[in-house]
Amino acid sequence: MSNLHGHTILKKLTETPMTLSELKSWLDGEHGSSYQFHTCSQDGLSFDAIIAFFQSREKIVEVDGKWQTQAHRVCNH
Repeated sequence: MSNLHGHTILKKLTETPMTLSELKSWLDGEHGSSYQFHTCSQDGLSFDAIIAFFQSREKIVEVDGKWQTQAHRVCNH
């Protein structure tokens, strides 16, 4: 199982706003179907859990049906 940093999602949504279904398909294509995420403060997050985490912290927002990153809400490390 791959362990991906959450910034993988934030970077992709900065480059290319997309639906959650498109994002999941992209991740599956890049990393296979077995992966989990970690952040600076959490570990072992599923796709749904990391999306909920980002939404609750307003790191991603939906605009015209596509999710995108709010760059000013993302830590830089």
